Amino acid sequence: MNKGIVTSEEPALAMFESLNSFKAIQNLIDEGESENQYIECKAPTSPKLGRDTKSQLSRAVSGFANTGGGVIIWGVSTTRHKHSSLDILSQIEAIGSVKKFAQEIDLSIPVLIGPNTLKQRPSKIIYKKSKDTKGIVITYITPTSGDPVQANDGKFYLRIRDEFKEMPFETIKRMFSGSASSDLYPNFDDSIVKLEDDGSWSVPVAIENKSSVAAKEITVSLRIENFSACETVSCSSFYDASDVNPGKKLFIVELKSPIHRGLNQIVGRLSVKMKKKKRMKRILNLEISLYASNMRARKRYVSIQLAKTGFSVKSTKDEFLY
Repeated sequence: MNKGIVTSEEPALAMFESLNSFKAIQNLIDEGESENQYIECKAPTSPKLGRDTKSQLSRAVSGFANTGGGVIIWGVSTTRHKHSSLDILSQIEAIGSVKKFAQEIDLSIPVLIGPNTLKQRPSKIIYKKSKDTKGIVITYITPTSGDPVQANDGKFYLRIRDEFKEMPFETIKRMFSGSASSDLYPNFDDSIVKLEDDGSWSVPVAIENKSSVAAKEITVSLRIENFSACETVSCSSFYDASDVNPGKKLFIVELKSPIHRGLNQIVGRLSVKMKKKKRMKRILNLEISLYASNMRARKRYVSIQLAKTGFSVKSTKDEFLY
């Protein structure tokens, strides 16, 4: 199983990148392409994910992720070949309200699997004509780089030829033991965020480990990107490293105890009061870097809203530092 970094040399990603037009899809049909190790086709009768379709999607994400990645083509039907028993791509069946359908797919994937550690690309929409509302959706499933991915039925799947098969216990055990590094992410739980009487927000900074490997020798840095929008800022348990990082409002903490999967740890508490100005949205932009022994360091950008209506995470972006 390929558990390395995704490159364009991987068959699934190369297939995803090549499918950019109706003609490219029609060529697959004309050439008699069948569902295989990297291709799964779906022709939903409604532009909405029902319970059965979500279950199928969950198994597909688990199976492809655990077996080198894959592509789901939404809007193409298949026909079973009598002699080979292969499902041959047979006809384009464009999906209505395709933009909303693609968005529903992308929003559903993170909640249909566990753990959600996949670096998903947005699904691609292919129209026959630019003004069409019907189209085809191409969803690329990246291979897992850590622990195996579990479907929402509690099972782990593999892609074997053109089917998703439940993963044998011994394979599950080998994949978990083969995950050699921890996988840390910041976690902001709105249920424990508080708006104090003086108008300042108390925001616990929690770290979760999505790998079965315990994270050790952890360093967390937190930078306020828009410090000028804040009236006051402090971060308990962190030390202020702004003086040695000119031009940055930067806090750092080094953890002595490991972080295990399923046991999120609060490493500090950010206290911030936003400046009051008319039409100001009071958005706080954070840059959080995470380092741990034997883990590829990552940086996460988090945009959160601190308003009277409540605390909410508006957007996130994740990247590796090296």
